Amino acid sequence: ACPDYGFCQAGTAVVGYAWSPDFLKFIFLNSSSFFASLCVMLVLMSGLPLENKVVMRILTFFMIVAASCMLLTYMWALGMVSPNHIYYTTKKLGYLLVGMWAFLLALVILLHASRLVFWFRSPRTPSSTNIAPPSLP
Repeated sequence: ACPDYGFCQAGTAVVGYAWSPDFLKFIFLNSSSFFASLCVMLVLMSGLPLENKVVMRILTFFMIVAASCMLLTYMWALGMVSPNHIYYTTKKLGYLLVGMWAFLLALVILLHASRLVFWFRSPRTPSSTNIAPPSLP
């Protein structure tokens, strides 16, 4: 596909000339994974208390984004570099792995959602620090 552009510059990705839309999707997924990983490292190195539930939820979110984008990046790259005679086999593998990952993510989301529902429905007792001791007669 280089003659379509008039030149192919040395050191650039040849697949970027041949399959530009696929290459752009690969770059987007790879960059998203890299950015999410950097966010995780920033939160870990910032000194925020890891005992805090909000900090842990942020870390969990960015780790899931990083792992998901890395899986998609890997599968997209595998599809771009696979020879034509095994492309459809690797495509089936990709659908299987991405499907299993989506199932596991859905399962984890359902478990967390059910925990949240049970937490909202559980009876609350006032904190012992907010209750004044009974006065003695």
